[in-house]
Amino acid sequence: MPVIGSTINRVGDHIGCTWSNASDLQPGATDTAETICAALTPLMSGDRSGIAAELQGAHHHILELLGGVEAERLFNDVMPCNTDHELVEARSIAGLICRSPASVTAYLQFCRIEVAALLAQHRASVQAVADALVEHGVLTGDQIDKIIVAAISRETFANVIADAAGCSARENGII
Repeated sequence: MPVIGSTINRVGDHIGCTWSNASDLQPGATDTAETICAALTPLMSGDRSGIAAELQGAHHHILELLGGVEAERLFNDVMPCNTDHELVEARSIAGLICRSPASVTAYLQFCRIEVAALLAQHRASVQAVADALVEHGVLTGDQIDKIIVAAISRETFANVIADAAGCSARENGII
């Protein structure tokens, strides 16, 4: 899903927000993920093969919800305040994917591990975006894309230099 913008500023009842379209920022929405999921749960029994794409989209949304929480935990070793709504929403959506409360808990743990691995793999990009958000408060999707490209370029260059140094060191018997 494309990112149109992101902020660390207050948006409605949330501190920080990432959005994929302008309607995501419109106030006054009365339905929450919890109420929507509660209405859908009775419809989720039986064969789910016809909604595989929607369930995959729900999985991705859970990863998005847990991404910010896990990034704070991994990179700052703190649990950010005001994230209960993200965890409640992720649990509600997981309840549509899983068929029992125990499997919801296990599934959410799997998602946390998946998110942590993705964040660790892309740490330089995550940190660069976070630093830019702290500096500017709000970023557009284009700005985020440029920040990520620059971070990947710096990381790739550093890896090339390290590899070259390692190769030279090996050739000279230093390592």
